[in-house]
Amino acid sequence: MTAFKSVHPILPDADAAMLDAPCRKCQYNLRGLASDGRCPECGTPVAFSTQGDLIRYSDPAWIRSIRRGVIFSMIATAIGVVAMLLAFAFRGNQIAQIASSFIVELFFLIGAWLLTMPDPGGVGEDKYGRARRVIRFTLFVGLANHAVTFALQTSVWTPPARAALQMLGCVAAVVGVVGQFATLSYLSQLALRIPDDRIARRAHFLMYALGMSDAVFVVLKVWVLFARPRAWAAVVFGLISLLTILALVVFVMMDLIMLLKLQKRLKEQAVLAAQIWVS
Repeated sequence: MTAFKSVHPILPDADAAMLDAPCRKCQYNLRGLASDGRCPECGTPVAFSTQGDLIRYSDPAWIRSIRRGVIFSMIATAIGVVAMLLAFAFRGNQIAQIASSFIVELFFLIGAWLLTMPDPGGVGEDKYGRARRVIRFTLFVGLANHAVTFALQTSVWTPPARAALQMLGCVAAVVGVVGQFATLSYLSQLALRIPDDRIARRAHFLMYALGMSDAVFVVLKVWVLFARPRAWAAVVFGLISLLTILALVVFVMMDLIMLLKLQKRLKEQAVLAAQIWVS
């Protein structure tokens, strides 16, 4: 869908002259109000709250906000791919690598924060409210992990202190994997509110594909730091790392394409919502 000629008006539900639901815009309890009336708190037509969880009946400003979040996430993903490629060219410059990684994390934080803004009407919280909160928590853990990494690379630490910081980094990496699962689970549920089954299925697939790939990297990191593998194990480590990197490149490109499609669909939904809310 690329153009919109008209929007069908919302008709009151004849079988639900009275309802018990929160206002789609301000969450005011509409209990006892007729479905052809208006919210006494914000003036939004009560009928909006009888249309299920479709995004097009949500506040247009909220839809535009989550679309901006998707765009920021796309930019962060693209920068991350470039930074990963440049890391091979600047393998000796650890400060540059940490700085580029921090910039990516910052873009992800902004994007995910906008993307996980709760629906003003409270719609969807029963399905993905927990995932939305987990995503926000893992964002700050990721920033803290970059601070720890920077400290390890730029300061001299005693062996016990270094080991403790490395352990904290491993824990943060595990939290990051959880955040990856939560993010794509959230996107899958969000796509169902458009509704777009194809995007929802792709997000569900990438939830496991990217999540498991990240999990492999965490296992390898812990193995190298604490198991101290022998020479023969280095070959196995290198092979698994190469395969994981190749898989990540493929999955990240799929993620970018999915985000591009999602932001286009959200743009359409924002236009529809704007037309509906002024009708």
